[in-house]
Amino acid sequence: LVYELDDDLKPVTKGGQYLDPDAAADAIAAVANQGR
Repeated sequence: LVYELDDDLKPVTKGGQYLDPDAAADAIAAVANQGR
């Protein structure tokens, strides 16, 4: 997870940005499937 900050040290993208969105999506799906 990466946060880019503006000059006021506020995040440019709210919530940050994943370095590898595909890996993050796979991990989210794996956690969602644990209860099944």
